[in-house]
Amino acid sequence: MEELIAAGEACSPAAGQVGPRLYRSGSGALWSTGGRITATGSARHRLRAAEDGRAAWLDGACVLVSEEVRRQVGGWSERFFLYWEDVEYSLRIGESRPVICANLASAEQDTGMTPIYYGARNRILLWRMRRRPLLVSTSLVRLLAVVVLRDWLWNRDYRSAHVRAVGLRHGFSEALAKGLGQVRERGSR
Repeated sequence: MEELIAAGEACSPAAGQVGPRLYRSGSGALWSTGGRITATGSARHRLRAAEDGRAAWLDGACVLVSEEVRRQVGGWSERFFLYWEDVEYSLRIGESRPVICANLASAEQDTGMTPIYYGARNRILLWRMRRRPLLVSTSLVRLLAVVVLRDWLWNRDYRSAHVRAVGLRHGFSEALAKGLGQVRERGSR
């Protein structure tokens, strides 16, 4: 906690959100030093911290947010249920204050992959909420390509193709399906 507080106060202005480097609890491998947003709207973990510690977003496993910042931007959005809510929260905070990964602080996390339904649904939902039509479009094209090429044509994984397509549709309608999110992608996040 001391390292998180010190890293947050060392910024100018003071950080709005601070988190530690995250390691996998089983293997001790580095999992995240914060994240970045790609040109196609993906949220990717960084394995090398920026020199100043700044990140676009922090994994929600362990973050420090002051009461002042929480009052200013609100709390976690319940529109996401799970997955991508930490990205959305960090982006909201980052509009007015730095989001920092404290390089000297660390925490452990057991983590798996985002279920494909939530990965598709919440990615589209996030960029729609933030009124970023280019990222909605690039995300849609990327996710449709995965449905058609990887899930359907190459892997003949019709269940995953269906679940991802439903997630895309629900990203536009903000519906939330039950039971679909348990199908996971094979071999990648």
